[in-house]
Amino acid sequence: MTSLAAAKSGSAPANTFAVARRLDALAIATLVVVAVIAAFTFRDYGLGWDDYTHSQYGSLLVSLYKSGFADKRALSFVNLYMYGGGFDLLATLWQKFCPSACSRRAGWSARRSASSAFSSLGGWGAVSAARSPV
Repeated sequence: MTSLAAAKSGSAPANTFAVARRLDALAIATLVVVAVIAAFTFRDYGLGWDDYTHSQYGSLLVSLYKSGFADKRALSFVNLYMYGGGFDLLATLWQKFCPSACSRRAGWSARRSASSAFSSLGGWGAVSAARSPV
């Protein structure tokens, strides 16, 4: 039994629960700080070596779904079909509907904001998974 689970069940000393609460607060504060930094800096991120490829793959995925699965170009695009295109699809959709604050630099900022949001959600998911008793 983990110390947090023991603390919640009442079989651990009270100071273990207090330490667990402080660690939870520290983790949440860290995630908030990282999310705020990402929110203020996503427009300044550079392009990666595969950004154009992933952008094109996202557009192909949108075409696949818009055509009712008739346009199958996404299913044989480079090797990305082997990895799944969930992020590429959502980033492309976000790029189309992004507020004007993201529209600078031909939509790359929109993709960066989507990436920042996914990263923040992943951090929250990791903290939530770490807090749950095994």
